[in-house]
Amino acid sequence: NLSIVYNDSTPGIDGGIKTFIQNKNMYNSIPVISKIENNVHNGEQKIIFGSVKRLDYGNGEFLGINLGMPIFNQKGDFAGVIGFSLELSQMSKALLDPSLNFHEGDQRLLLTDDGTFVIHENPKAILQKINEYNHSPSVAPILSAIKEHRDILINNFYTSTGLTSYASVVSFSTLEDSSYWSILVTTP
Repeated sequence: NLSIVYNDSTPGIDGGIKTFIQNKNMYNSIPVISKIENNVHNGEQKIIFGSVKRLDYGNGEFLGINLGMPIFNQKGDFAGVIGFSLELSQMSKALLDPSLNFHEGDQRLLLTDDGTFVIHENPKAILQKINEYNHSPSVAPILSAIKEHRDILINNFYTSTGLTSYASVVSFSTLEDSSYWSILVTTP
């Protein structure tokens, strides 16, 4: 099978799209594709998001997430998958913009619905779970809200840097509840 990967070598700037033609079957190396195929066989036709991870298509490693959806021919038969890898550096740059800080020590963080950091000011925290990175007991209600896709506001949250802060979690989903995310904002 032929796979074609388009890669944006200059994220945030027009142009820079490069094409890589793969001789190997990418259906076997990208889990989102097999999930989509399984869903189609079970009668589902929805967008699927993979896990956030470090990806590399031969143009350098980046933090991203694969997503895709099934495509069908004119008869309605499953024809394949169309998808892309979302590179997260521009989103990270926007969320971590220091001009958004109201106080020194503010944090704006993006997490998956299992509490894994996707955007964090400390690169070492990326892809770690919040309760593995911050061992404070005040993490428990935050993690619970994230896993249950709830919003929460608490005081006396202890950040990983030891600051006592207010913390707010806002949970949201993508189209058709295809994935769940939370933004955690803390301020002293």
